[in-house]
Amino acid sequence: MATAVIDESELQSLGSEVAVGDIDAELYRFFSGGEGAPDNPVGIARASLLNLAVYTEDSASVSHLTATIEELTREAACRAILILAEPAGSPAVRSWVQAHCRLSERGEKTVCTEQVSFLLTGANASLVRNTVFAHLDSDLPLIFWWRGELSDVFEERLYSRLDRFIFDSSQWSQPGDQFLRLSAAVKESGNSFVTHDLAYTRSHPMRTAIARVFDDPVARQALGQLESFEIDYVPSQRISALWLAAWIAGRLGATLESKMSSLDRFVFQTEKQGNFSVTCREDAAVSEGESPCDSLRGVRINLGAAGAISIGHDGDPSDFWRIRWQLAEASDREKLFPCRARSEADLVAEILIRAGRNRAMGDAMPTLRQLIVL
Repeated sequence: MATAVIDESELQSLGSEVAVGDIDAELYRFFSGGEGAPDNPVGIARASLLNLAVYTEDSASVSHLTATIEELTREAACRAILILAEPAGSPAVRSWVQAHCRLSERGEKTVCTEQVSFLLTGANASLVRNTVFAHLDSDLPLIFWWRGELSDVFEERLYSRLDRFIFDSSQWSQPGDQFLRLSAAVKESGNSFVTHDLAYTRSHPMRTAIARVFDDPVARQALGQLESFEIDYVPSQRISALWLAAWIAGRLGATLESKMSSLDRFVFQTEKQGNFSVTCREDAAVSEGESPCDSLRGVRINLGAAGAISIGHDGDPSDFWRIRWQLAEASDREKLFPCRARSEADLVAEILIRAGRNRAMGDAMPTLRQLIVL
């Protein structure tokens, strides 16, 4: 079997390479100020509230992931375990350690979190599982962030030990099959772990804006004349638009009319509003100076004779959406709503900080799966 080819320059961002058996000793030297520790070791505190395992099979993403871990540890203290798995090659393990530290006003390192990184060649499910479990920090919760397609490494002896599982369905080439596999794993585990899709998390600002729209009593009354939602999404982020459509259906107690729906136009039925449609459209046009908020560019809510409500940038600064109420029973008005583009680190940190059972996403998942297979 050929040895996997790794770009050594990508591995330089992982810190100090050490033998696997020396990882704990190297971390102890760092935090105790022993030989090999960085300058100004006195007063450094180690912070860890959870274990965050990050798994990837993309060797080109190592530097990006290290920068992402460093960014998110500013908000969430954890032991980060980065697993770079290369299924090809002869079985071998290399390891690195480093710390991400906060600086005091005088530039001194005060609070640090550790990152332990592994390059696994000839990686299989057993090697990945044993590497992660052998290097967890005490009995702290285990959050597993999987990047890319689910592979054979995602098996029962791994996911049965997880507390939370983070993934990004926008990276999946066959999301229908992947969601089916994930749902089966959740069921098999007895719902022992909570799932978080970054594609769903990206839609959070829009979901919040839509909920805020109907705080208005006139808009809430006009909801009885609902005809349609039009969702514009950023290229490659169709899954976020489908998540929003599934969430809307759940909030309105609607069921999908499959025979009346098509690839990107879905018809839902409710007892109160009757039928309404949700259209998802890719919008590749970017206005000058515009930076879209995560994955969704805008939503228009058509309320028949009662008017319409729109949410979008419209050339505004990227950190805001403009909400427009154009309702027959009230004067037209506008309001700015905060919405900034967020990095992967922002999204993961939001999940780690919020915690909870993520029931809204779980409730919307069956409808999402229906939309994906149309």
